[in-house]
Amino acid sequence: MKRSDLRIAKLSLIVGLLAVVISPWLWTLPTILGINFQASGQIGDTIGGTTAPIVGLVGAVLLFLALKAQITANEIVVTQLQEQRELDAYQKLSTYMTQQVQLLRDDMNDFSLTQTTTTGPSNARVKNTIQYKGVEAIIEALDTMKDVRAEHDEALIDIPQFAHIRMILDRMCILVEDITKRSLNPVDKEYLLATARFTYEARLKPVLALLEEHRVSKQEPCKSCGKVHTGIPEEIYSAYDRLNVLLP
Repeated sequence: MKRSDLRIAKLSLIVGLLAVVISPWLWTLPTILGINFQASGQIGDTIGGTTAPIVGLVGAVLLFLALKAQITANEIVVTQLQEQRELDAYQKLSTYMTQQVQLLRDDMNDFSLTQTTTTGPSNARVKNTIQYKGVEAIIEALDTMKDVRAEHDEALIDIPQFAHIRMILDRMCILVEDITKRSLNPVDKEYLLATARFTYEARLKPVLALLEEHRVSKQEPCKSCGKVHTGIPEEIYSAYDRLNVLLP
């Protein structure tokens, strides 16, 4: 209940009590303004009839104030429930975004590449298998990609390891764009973007920048067919270009 309503309730109660206490003495005086109430019937009926409206009026005022306070309390409860729902929805969104960043980092850590080389004389060749994982595997895959000869650059994307790298870059672009446009607290948004930026700059950007001169668009076309047969596909570097704009 508001302080103003509480003051009105207290004032109404005090005035009503005073009126009820004073009325019996007032109406039993021999004469009030020339009127003799003792001659108007039973004194109890007179007192009851005059004090009942006062009691009823005070009760009505108090009831009104109580109902008003209840309505205000209900509005506060509704507001609190709405705020709680919004808070729960925000926490779910924030948790989801955090999980997506972590899943992307886990995906990079789980990336693997196996390379087999053969050494030794022709009559005693020995196969050597090297297993790369995480960032090291991504570096080796991109370094290998620049030297693989294909009919055209799109054909390289169909190779599973190369398709995986492209998927990682595309997912990072989508995630950063999603974080940017979401209605997140500025502090939380900056934290998520900073985490994504760190992941990109620590694991992908350096090697992509180092090998950028090997992207297909910078290679000389074949003199006989006019096509480019080597180089890292533009699908990889288009995502790289986008991320450099999204995460300056």
